[in-house]
Amino acid sequence: MIRFLISFLIIGSVLAEDRITPAHLGSICIFQTQEDGSVIKTYPGFIHLVQAIKKREEQKVLKLIAQLPQENLNIQDSYGLTPLMIAIETDQHKIALVLVEAMNKEGLLLEDKEEMNALMYARFYKMPKVADAILVKIGL
Repeated sequence: MIRFLISFLIIGSVLAEDRITPAHLGSICIFQTQEDGSVIKTYPGFIHLVQAIKKREEQKVLKLIAQLPQENLNIQDSYGLTPLMIAIETDQHKIALVLVEAMNKEGLLLEDKEEMNALMYARFYKMPKVADAILVKIGL
């Protein structure tokens, strides 16, 4: 069994700052661990990205998307939501389109706990341009 742990390594005003530096990206991470607690992989910056999307901080989100490794854009929260699904839910068309371009096919096909993927979200929340971009990216 693999677990994900969230680690808050630096306490302070990191989340309130407008500038994101490599030090900030490492300050709050999700760690993928095994049963014995050994770390398999870390996913720096994911928490910053999700919070910036929810706060509608477009410039910060765009900067994070450009800085984060592609695999970190595919991480899901406790509800199974990816950053793309959150952007769609919060009606952020531009961010959603940028995330579609930045994510890989596997990330676009991930399902939340209700078994809905990003394409279903885009159609449900009436974002036809995002839905079309997803279809193109996954090759349909």
